Amino acid sequence: MDKRSEILAAAKELIARFGLKKTTADDIAKKARVSKATVYRYFNNKDEIFKEICKLEVDSIWEMVEKAVHRESTIRDKLKAHLTTKIEAVHELVRYYEITPELWNEYLPYIRLVQDRIATWEVTMLAEILKEGNISGELDVDRIDTIAYIMVTSLKALENPWVLGKRSVPLSEYISTMLDALLYGIAKRKV
Repeated sequence: MDKRSEILAAAKELIARFGLKKTTADDIAKKARVSKATVYRYFNNKDEIFKEICKLEVDSIWEMVEKAVHRESTIRDKLKAHLTTKIEAVHELVRYYEITPELWNEYLPYIRLVQDRIATWEVTMLAEILKEGNISGELDVDRIDTIAYIMVTSLKALENPWVLGKRSVPLSEYISTMLDALLYGIAKRKV
């Protein structure tokens, strides 16, 4: 592992264990077995280190989501795999860093960075799934990019209770109900 990666791995472990505020550049240098000057050779400050960790975490989550989606064959199953994998992965990330509602504000700039980065990829992926659904005949979507954007922004608010562990309904039931409403609507069917 190169020095930069060692610094990031050390910082990730320390931040997860002691929190963002309590972890210092000195702590990171010691854990990575490098000098503080070496830490600053690669990163300007602790904020920059954690932003890079966030980017790497998002890349990892996105790789998991892509693999899960590509394993499925139906549009419903692709959407379910997408949502389930992402929500579970982000929930695990929140648990790993022990981000509680009390610490939410401390991590908020980084949470937004993660959410924005994921949302950008999600719009693209959902648009691809919707296009595939049109081609397969499973869907009939006119404004694919707009619908993909609406789905991502709408689902973001619904995910927060799950990410923070405040849930009263099992995730599979939650996602199935959400997909039923999304794919089949809630309007009364005409006979």
